[in-house]
Amino acid sequence: MGDVLLSLRNIYRCFTASSGKNIEAVDDVSLTVIKGETLGVVGESGCGKSTLGRCILRLIEPDSGEIIYDGMNLLELNREEMRQIRRKLQLVFQDPYASLDSRKTILQLVKAPLDVFRIGTREEREEQVICMLSAVGLGKEFAAKYPDSLSGGERQRVAIARALILSPEFVVCDEPVSSLDSSIRAQVLNLLKDLQRQKGLTYMFISHDLSVIKYMSDRIAVMYRGRIVELAEKDELYRNPINPYTKLLIDSIPSSGMEFSRLAEYASPEIADSYPGCGFCSRCPYAEDACRNRKPELLEILPGHFCACHKSM
Repeated sequence: MGDVLLSLRNIYRCFTASSGKNIEAVDDVSLTVIKGETLGVVGESGCGKSTLGRCILRLIEPDSGEIIYDGMNLLELNREEMRQIRRKLQLVFQDPYASLDSRKTILQLVKAPLDVFRIGTREEREEQVICMLSAVGLGKEFAAKYPDSLSGGERQRVAIARALILSPEFVVCDEPVSSLDSSIRAQVLNLLKDLQRQKGLTYMFISHDLSVIKYMSDRIAVMYRGRIVELAEKDELYRNPINPYTKLLIDSIPSSGMEFSRLAEYASPEIADSYPGCGFCSRCPYAEDACRNRKPELLEILPGHFCACHKSM
């Protein structure tokens, strides 16, 4: 295993619903991200994976925990200190239609981060934008265009260019291809891989699509109801899933071709139990009293393979 770029320690974030009920969106998550890798985070809608990504960047403030980057706890930084660090930590949003201001040209959109940090002269910034557009497969003629004139794939390339214009080290890719046509997805995924090799990037790749996660990731964290329930190297996870929830996901998709989100009837947070223990226990055929009463810890069961399940201890 290589050098650790980012460490999360006991990250917790709770929201209060309109009904007054507390929802633990991220519940005691601890993990490390290795420099140069792609850490996949997979889970159904509502499991907390996007909230986790935004907590890392402090777009959502965690209630507690530590986020260690370059020896610093990001949660202890003031606004200006965090602003400077964000040059190294960027986000590619899910929806390129919503994330790009239709009133601005592509040049203005991609150049904006350079303007904010006052990097170079205006001419140098514009030249840098043209180079970045080329890096994501867009010609210089796109600089004068507006988002409304672009296809979904072209918009997402612009969003990627904007995220990378400051030469970050770590990029959270939050469902970056879920809104794209299947014919365009492979192009964008291959682009992300090529840029990672060229620029030495580290990704956290968030998705509900197991096939996309498998293609992109080096290691995969499976998330359910705000908690990491399994974490392992990609091939190990698919070859030897330990957590019953992970097994359900992997076994169901190839056998029936179901979309990941259609597993809701088996394991949706909306129908989850109210037990204080494992969030999956009401759906798990192996559940025992310990599962209902005590949350399992994420423990290393095999070298590099972590699982949160009382049955695996």
